[in-house]
Amino acid sequence: MTRPTIRQLQILQCVAEGDTFRKIALDLGICHGTVKNQMLYIRRRIGARSSENAVAIAMRRGWIK
Repeated sequence: MTRPTIRQLQILQCVAEGDTFRKIALDLGICHGTVKNQMLYIRRRIGARSSENAVAIAMRRGWIK
């Protein structure tokens, strides 16, 4: 399992805080589709079944708060 990139960790932190993909896109200055794609890449990279599972894994590993 590979650690996500800094940008992916930013996205994961926003998801953990309850932000929608649309809000994350606006806050980070990227496209909504980019957020969706990055979440897919994150899930694949860390072996998560869902966005919620990805957040739980990242929190357990201390990557996000």
